[in-house]
Amino acid sequence: MKNRRLIFIFAGIALLGICACGAFFMLFMADDSDTEATERGVEATSAVVESATATDLELEENTDNTSVPTSELVVEPTSPPLEEPTNVPEPTDPPQPTAVPTVGTSRSNPLTTADLIEAPNWDVEVLEVVRGEEAWSMLQAANQFNEPPADGMQYILVRLKVTSTYQDTESHSIGSSDFGLTGDRLILYDSASVVVPEPELNAELFTGGEAEGWIAFAAGQDETQLTLVVDELLNFDDDRYRYVALDDNASIAIEPALFDVIPTNDGISRENPVPPDSQAVTDEWEVMITEVVRGDAAWAAVQSANQFNEPPAEGMEYVAVKILVRNIGIIDRASTIDGSAFKLTGENNILYDWPSIVDPEPTLDVDLYPGGQYEGWTVMAARVGEEQLMVRFEPFFEFSDDNIRYLALTEGASLTVPLDLAEIEPNGRGEDRASPAPLGETVITDDWEITALEVIRGDEALVRVQEANQFNEPPEPGTEYIAVRVKVRNISQTDEPERISDSSFSLVDESNVEYDLPSIVEPEPALDISLYPGGEYEGWVVLQSSEGSSNPVAVISSFFGFNETYFSLVP
Repeated sequence: MKNRRLIFIFAGIALLGICACGAFFMLFMADDSDTEATERGVEATSAVVESATATDLELEENTDNTSVPTSELVVEPTSPPLEEPTNVPEPTDPPQPTAVPTVGTSRSNPLTTADLIEAPNWDVEVLEVVRGEEAWSMLQAANQFNEPPADGMQYILVRLKVTSTYQDTESHSIGSSDFGLTGDRLILYDSASVVVPEPELNAELFTGGEAEGWIAFAAGQDETQLTLVVDELLNFDDDRYRYVALDDNASIAIEPALFDVIPTNDGISRENPVPPDSQAVTDEWEVMITEVVRGDAAWAAVQSANQFNEPPAEGMEYVAVKILVRNIGIIDRASTIDGSAFKLTGENNILYDWPSIVDPEPTLDVDLYPGGQYEGWTVMAARVGEEQLMVRFEPFFEFSDDNIRYLALTEGASLTVPLDLAEIEPNGRGEDRASPAPLGETVITDDWEITALEVIRGDEALVRVQEANQFNEPPEPGTEYIAVRVKVRNISQTDEPERISDSSFSLVDESNVEYDLPSIVEPEPALDISLYPGGEYEGWVVLQSSEGSSNPVAVISSFFGFNETYFSLVP
């Protein structure tokens, strides 16, 4: 359920980015008009002040010229002083009772199975609930390939009736992805990956259309307070949630002690990561590494997890990390945490990407309500024998550095910015297209050292591209591929990872046409890496130019095209 919703969220973020760029441009265009408006405002304000000053002077002059005749003065008798009353404390308002959430809109005050569930866009009725051995028997009958529940878990089958209440003329889908299940373990369970009995709840309905069907979940074998969660997949409104108690008197409130948990600064830098077996505490999460396996033992665990998992790349080794997480937020919504929130770094100053493999069970991939905790595995990769390993934890959709934490895999791990980087100065090479940096010469900018080491073009480059991926297409008619092996080194003095990839590159030649990157899978190792200061890497970038061009020049540009750097690709 959450993965499909994330696709729409990422699409929304991309659209927002485009709008932000437009706004950035409009700020520059509006600068002159804003200045003119400000000057007009100042002139108007000055006029008002001058008018008010003149009026005050007239009033003052009239007051000075007004006198009262002495004969008309009357002296009033003096009154005895009044005794000041003693201050009486103001009555305090009696404490107001805590507002009770509307029935069905929270886990603490859910609807019952006898109630009509009026969710946005849908009316839902619970017709039947089956759990445990009976539910497993029904699933076995539905499909012989359905697997039994995992150890310590049980199946729960729920039969629902749904009615579309959309106020439009379109059809809308509803199915198992629009529902979840939770209980006293404080985990939000997605629907189970099983074939359910007929009829399955999977319908496309117009307004007023009705459907009935089964959905399946797996929850803890001894779990209580079971509650159905109605959460329409394509609805992003805050009021979309509805909660229905499947257990009698089910009610789950946020633990009061969570309101007293305070984030700590432990692990906010690579220099002082959280030691092994200690907690990192952010605004929403407590995180602790409980076990680490690397090398051959980690590869064996990866192989056991899935027979199609591939071995680590040459020169790399797997590092399997078991992590205990706890949601300490105070908003009554489930939050997602999985292996993508954790990346590995070490003495080579590379922030390694998450490998594309199936992790061992239990996999760290869970939705937790406040107070919920979970322990699971995630597998990362580092260079063989690399030391000073630590995990960088960056919560999902975190747009600031406040909640980033580092957790050491070994006692005493610590990383800092190399001191010699402070002595490096830009060399001004490659700043002009007319005099690009020669092949093999290093360009030094404020933050990077970049060297084009090797160039392959024409048929040889096409062979490399086709070997990289069988679905890579040949270059467009009249063009050819140029593959460039590039060495990069981060020389900034800010201890944060910076990413560099082929998206920073383009090519221009004597035709004065700037060619975009071709849409292909590049040869390994591809240039796509995040580096801390001192980190260096070599990788391939594939560009395209007019066929047989005599003066191809690689262009490296930062965001918005500022500070372009030029490299000659002529041997």
